[in-house]
Amino acid sequence: DGLHEVLLAQHASLQHAVAEPVGELLAMLAPGCRAVLASTSSSAKDAMPRAAAKCGLSQISDVTAIPEPGTYHRP
Repeated sequence: DGLHEVLLAQHASLQHAVAEPVGELLAMLAPGCRAVLASTSSSAKDAMPRAAAKCGLSQISDVTAIPEPGTYHRP
């Protein structure tokens, strides 16, 4: 349990954290992940919904804990 891997992406299109290329990248990487997490930054708040939509999933925001699959705690 816990974090198993951290990925680092470096590319000119990601330099300014614009939502479209970041969302595209997250959507490409997401199928190999159990979860995709982000901070509450404005960049993440723009990119995460795009990535979720491209994967055909719903975004779950402002989560403080995930005690078991399908159960989320919010503040």
